[in-house]
Amino acid sequence: MPLWNYAQLQSHIKKKSFSSVYGLISEEYFLLEHVINEFKTTLLDSESIEFNYQSFYAGEDNLSQIRKAVEMYPLLHPKRLVVLHQAHQLKERDWDQLTPLLEKPISTTVLIITTEKIDKRKKSYKTLEKNGVLAELKKPFNNQLAPWIETMAKNLNLTIAPEASQILAHLIGNELTQIQQALIKLKCYLDDENHITTHDVLFLVSQSKQENVFDFTKSLGNQDLTTAFFSLNKLQSQGENVLGTLAMTVRHFRILLSLQLEKEKGVPHKVSLPSIFLKDYQSQMRHWSLKKLAHVFLILKQTDRDLKTTGLQNRNLMENLVLKICKV
Repeated sequence: MPLWNYAQLQSHIKKKSFSSVYGLISEEYFLLEHVINEFKTTLLDSESIEFNYQSFYAGEDNLSQIRKAVEMYPLLHPKRLVVLHQAHQLKERDWDQLTPLLEKPISTTVLIITTEKIDKRKKSYKTLEKNGVLAELKKPFNNQLAPWIETMAKNLNLTIAPEASQILAHLIGNELTQIQQALIKLKCYLDDENHITTHDVLFLVSQSKQENVFDFTKSLGNQDLTTAFFSLNKLQSQGENVLGTLAMTVRHFRILLSLQLEKEKGVPHKVSLPSIFLKDYQSQMRHWSLKKLAHVFLILKQTDRDLKTTGLQNRNLMENLVLKICKV
């Protein structure tokens, strides 16, 4: 069976025709928790969930306990739900202990195994693929974030203005876990209020690491070497993930590329951007021809490869990135 995507899995859950084994692949914690919660609320009821739901973590919990939980008969309900988190931490010999549960699933238990990544060459993947449902939960694209943010806010008993939602998406990107944390932070800030405005997002979220990343990418867009180095040092002192910073930089230059392509073709701009940021991008466009932008993407691709494969210090690689982009 081919890998399902999020939409296919969601449709499957709504039909309530459950398989006995699921493998969920995603690096996005929020998406995994969101899907598991959908399984819980659809498969179990409030009265039986206490007796028939158990979760375990690979590397922390004993595999024999997990097997016993899966093999246990449900109480006051026809089904049990057992979740094994972070299965990427399992060794191949650990998978051997789980193989009987996968090859001969327990009909009264739904077993969900989550993992950040999986090697398709390994026996574990092939066993999961043969005996269960495998789904890869990818982060939504930036132009798909609005309904996600609206739903996440609603689950916190909040509403959010469309422009505020756009700004939040622009500052954070498609990191759903970080968006969720920002919304929780906004809820605490609003106290008894329940509506998030543009002012709230600019005041609260703009003071966070996301705004510092935005300052960094903006300085690169302006080819402002001094400010770029200052912003990079600030991010590194805060412990910002270097691959996350690089991803936001790629996103920034993709927006510039899209705007420049629209300008070259003489078509009205269709890039979805909060109006408060659009002027910044339009101002930065004067620095970037399509030829220069193509060069930047080569620099970004090489930096991504070097960060993942070489032994060079991340700091040095990012400083080289700044120098090269600002000197294009």
